[in-house]
Amino acid sequence: MGSTWKNVGCMTKNYLHYRSIPIYITATLLLVCGFSPGRCSESKDTLRLKNNYLQLDDALIEKLEEKMNASIIGWHSIPVFMVGEARLKIQYHSMSGNFPSFMYDDRSWIQSGWEGNEGLLRLGMGVSLGRYGSIMAKIGFQHTMSGNHIKKDEKSGKDYPPGFTPLQDRHDKSDNPAYIHEDLFVGVNILKPVSLRLKLGGIQWDETSPLTIWEYQPRLFAWDYLPCEIEESVEAFYYKNMVSGERTGRVAWNKKPFYGIGLESAGLPWNLYADVFYGSFDRFDSHEREYVHLNDDLSYHPVYRVPEIKGKGIGDSYRHAVYGRLAKRFAKRNNDGGAEFFTLGMNLVRVYYDDDVGYNDYFRGNFYTIDAINGDTSCDSSFYKEPLILSADFKGKILDKLMLHIDIACSMADTTLLEHKNNSFDSISATHRPLKPAPALYARIENGYLFPLLLDFFCALPGFYSPFSFAKAMDGFFPFGAHLVDPVASKFIASTYTQNMAGFNCSVSPFSMRKNGHFKITYGNHMQLQEGPDVLYFPYRLNGADLFTLFHSSYSRWGLDLLDNSMDCSYHKRLGDESFRRRAYGDPLGPEAGGLRSNYLSMYESFVSYADDSRADRNLNDHAYAFKRSSYVPSSRKYTFNGELDASYNIASLFGLNRSVFVSMYAAINGISPSPQVFSKKRDAKNTLLWGCLIRSEQAVELTDRLYLLGLAGFENWYAKNAWMADSVKQVPIGYSDTVRQVPIDYRDFAYGLGCDWQMLDRTGFHLRCKWMKHADMKYPANDWKTPVISGELKMWF
Repeated sequence: MGSTWKNVGCMTKNYLHYRSIPIYITATLLLVCGFSPGRCSESKDTLRLKNNYLQLDDALIEKLEEKMNASIIGWHSIPVFMVGEARLKIQYHSMSGNFPSFMYDDRSWIQSGWEGNEGLLRLGMGVSLGRYGSIMAKIGFQHTMSGNHIKKDEKSGKDYPPGFTPLQDRHDKSDNPAYIHEDLFVGVNILKPVSLRLKLGGIQWDETSPLTIWEYQPRLFAWDYLPCEIEESVEAFYYKNMVSGERTGRVAWNKKPFYGIGLESAGLPWNLYADVFYGSFDRFDSHEREYVHLNDDLSYHPVYRVPEIKGKGIGDSYRHAVYGRLAKRFAKRNNDGGAEFFTLGMNLVRVYYDDDVGYNDYFRGNFYTIDAINGDTSCDSSFYKEPLILSADFKGKILDKLMLHIDIACSMADTTLLEHKNNSFDSISATHRPLKPAPALYARIENGYLFPLLLDFFCALPGFYSPFSFAKAMDGFFPFGAHLVDPVASKFIASTYTQNMAGFNCSVSPFSMRKNGHFKITYGNHMQLQEGPDVLYFPYRLNGADLFTLFHSSYSRWGLDLLDNSMDCSYHKRLGDESFRRRAYGDPLGPEAGGLRSNYLSMYESFVSYADDSRADRNLNDHAYAFKRSSYVPSSRKYTFNGELDASYNIASLFGLNRSVFVSMYAAINGISPSPQVFSKKRDAKNTLLWGCLIRSEQAVELTDRLYLLGLAGFENWYAKNAWMADSVKQVPIGYSDTVRQVPIDYRDFAYGLGCDWQMLDRTGFHLRCKWMKHADMKYPANDWKTPVISGELKMWF
């Protein structure tokens, strides 16, 4: 339930990492205690002041807040205060006409909590212990109410008669149609003699450096009003998404959630900063063939529910995480006589297992040990991996308008193989296979001379294994720059980089539109350093977030296994590596198999670019294991390019209108090829493995300071010539004897929408989205679908 707990933590994240403007004294007080009461309605002058404020250096903001806190008289005399957030979202969709059979279980309903156990109510309380101390606590109540659905009988085509139970009965992983549970968090602030913040339980959003603990920030749009949006006026919301076109600094999602005990400094001598943590976390290895995860995602079925492994929430009782960061901030004078800051930091991340995990029946069964004891010598032993990552980073201005952020890391992973002596569960021998140290480098240069320029450079050698970084340790490959959704859950396709990868990405703004919009051109080119299996992934950028919300009948909607793994019917998919199955419930295919997959607020697909039908057919009958891959999956050194145009302009200035009228456009071309390629506008080029394009336009009209109308129109296309399908409808690889046929991928997605964002009251907003979306598989029309999606969200802060 990774998505679930991330959502509960959003309030904590927003409160801990977003500041109001200094005139809000109460907000500064709550900032010290870890919460923010939000802001009232803002005038245009106030908004401009805030926008300028948000563009300041974070270190300078901290200094200003510290000075301001020192000047406030009597703020510490408030003994108790409370803040909170309430949210209710209702959505309707209706599949009609001919649509794929795997969608039958989710054909039509009205639902609430569609992201998966979303926060219904969150409350925070702070208690002042005096001038130099405070205590804060948070409790969040989540809910899933998936609505009503009556499925038609597939044979007769008639609705089920009254009194009969429809097949759609899986609303929650515990098989509950409506579910509410809580999230608890407690923190203590001590300001003297040394400023420290102790955090216990709950979701704790943390970051260290890009190559250790970091979340890459994807492009977000005004249409995508996320469940975890921070409290702000509609003007501020449209400024970030339409005028600026990006979210940086304190409104960006650079952090990842952990659960346990954390100790963070709030102001150490000599400008030092320290942060240490011990506890649990969301799964990090679901993109790997052999991933080890013992929470409800594997044990959701009653037969396999093991209480000592997992109760409710995140993590398991055997796996732990430890990390630490020590940094020092330096200051120097700039040409204007002011201060500029840069930071040097050291980071450590370690994941380890309790040794007695090998004695757990479910762990042994899921990771092949039982079969090995029974005499099946072809199976692998059970095992687990324990990575260690060290890094050093620098961030700050090296010239007046030149900023550098660089992170150098090295990872080491120890794989422990568990073998049982004399066919007995009571005697275990452990063999360690340490991986060679693998380095990685990430650098970002921000240039303000002549015109704004942003240059990223990345290089990670094969075997770099840093599970919480934005570089995945996967052998698959995906088109760089196509991650436009899923800003808070980087388990898979939302990640930017992988190990065995190097390249650059450059974004320039050749001319300034001041406060009327933005104009950015981006180009990137990346490559694999060594050959890797031709397992390719691509996301549904235009309609993926909404498509994710339609599926409540599948346990796999949180990014575990193929989406149709727990459904009655199968998705008619292109073939990937079909040779590997896990030992979880139902023997699901591994993460490199072809088909449709889900992640939080996103949808993506995988396939293998087979050169001929012989390899594709033989792979269906092959049996591979965690450490033994199929020999029929082709391998090559792949290259990916991306070109993007992102522009927005307030055309009201052209017509002398008093209210803003924004017109924006985002266009992108992405490709993967087995040879170096600067750019390709031809999707069926001979050396192209995967090609995609996206055109998306949004229009926003400011009716009042509190009400915006929003329009959406978009088109997306993914194309791959070397894609294959099995002739069997079920496409079950075990014992397969039928043939395969070439069916190129030619997906065309359309979207049209109309919505509004209305700030009903100072601290209450209503967000309406009405969208019609369509998916057309030009080479296999049985996969076509279309549906309207209507959602309304009421969000309140108090």
